Amino acid sequence: MKYLNAYAAAFLIATMLLSFSLGQPQIEATVETDEQSYLIGDTVYLAGTLTGSSGEPIQHGTVSIQVENPAGEIIHIELVYSDTTGKYIDSFVLVSDTVLGAYTVYITASKAGYADGQASTTFTVSDQKTTDFTITVEPKTQSFTPGDTLTFTVNVLSSKGSLLYVTLTASGLPEGSSVSFTPNVVTPPATSIMKIVTSNSTSTGSYTIQVTGSGGGKTHIVEVTISSTQPSRCFIATATYGSELSPEVQFLRRYRDQVVTRTFAGSEFMKIFNMWYYSFSPSIADFEVRHEILRTIIKHLLYPLLGILHIAIQVQGVVNFDQEVGVIIAGFVASSLIGAVYLSPILQLSLLLSRSRFRLPKGVDPSILLLLCCGGLLEIFFGELFSISVLMMFGTGQFILGSLLAGVLISKLWEKFSNLDLQI
Repeated sequence: MKYLNAYAAAFLIATMLLSFSLGQPQIEATVETDEQSYLIGDTVYLAGTLTGSSGEPIQHGTVSIQVENPAGEIIHIELVYSDTTGKYIDSFVLVSDTVLGAYTVYITASKAGYADGQASTTFTVSDQKTTDFTITVEPKTQSFTPGDTLTFTVNVLSSKGSLLYVTLTASGLPEGSSVSFTPNVVTPPATSIMKIVTSNSTSTGSYTIQVTGSGGGKTHIVEVTISSTQPSRCFIATATYGSELSPEVQFLRRYRDQVVTRTFAGSEFMKIFNMWYYSFSPSIADFEVRHEILRTIIKHLLYPLLGILHIAIQVQGVVNFDQEVGVIIAGFVASSLIGAVYLSPILQLSLLLSRSRFRLPKGVDPSILLLLCCGGLLEIFFGELFSISVLMMFGTGQFILGSLLAGVLISKLWEKFSNLDLQI
């Protein structure tokens, strides 16, 4: 009877303990390593979290950590505590006698009032660490006319482990073109500049260029697209200088294709400019070809324009922190000088023919100029911000028109302040 009472008491206590344990909330524990593969001598970092059944962080919980090698031998044991956010960390070094293979990490988390939680993870120790990387190329698309040089930025980043080098190559180029990387071998994280150089014999069409990065036993490929566009002819300049290959015509084309149209603002302005220019230039060029005297006159008239565009290029080179801002400032400088050099004499001639005295021409009112320029800049800003082509087209057109008239106003004010008695 005495032993029966003892067994009954023990059973009652065990039942109460089991009931108490089952009534406690369970600790949800996690554990992970900073990498999946390590080399001998590396430091292994462990981290995890302790939370309750409702997701609340468990503070100051006790975490028992045990790491076993492929043979089941314990190579690391530690006791750590979770912080106020329920997180814990630990680390250890893989010493020189560490064996290769798969390792297992076991943790047991406990805290008064909670049922213990357990978790495990694995990692490998090898003689060659698993590494990987990512590669991106910007921009994704570009257009070209034969003879252009296209520039892309290639970014290479490590996504796992540390790579000594990644080799860059490209394929899918059109015939008559070449590609180069500066540099072509990089150590992530790194940036390389890819240039695709086309020539006058480059095949036209649309091409998908495959940019390949190879390193650490891994290969990744990203694609960019280049498309040829039919070059817009400089009718008047070609007729004036006799050939599209003349230095003057080539300079005008490079300024248009490699400076202006490489920006959103510039390319949208060229749309409205081309609608105006090609409405009359073929007829003038055809008439010019048949009259040598006219070619000579226009040739001399184009010299100031070439000089003005050289100045605009220098200005844009100074404002090199942003291409869009640079092309707008350069456009203002070029347009103002064009207005001063070309429009002012025309207006003065019209005043001479009408026998009028010197005055600011009608329509060249400072307030109107301010409205044109500021309104154009505002449209350019919102067109750029929201990538609205129509708004950018009208904004740049309005801004350039205001800049042309500003050049006329500046030249008139210069004459006035120079005390020139213009009895026109």
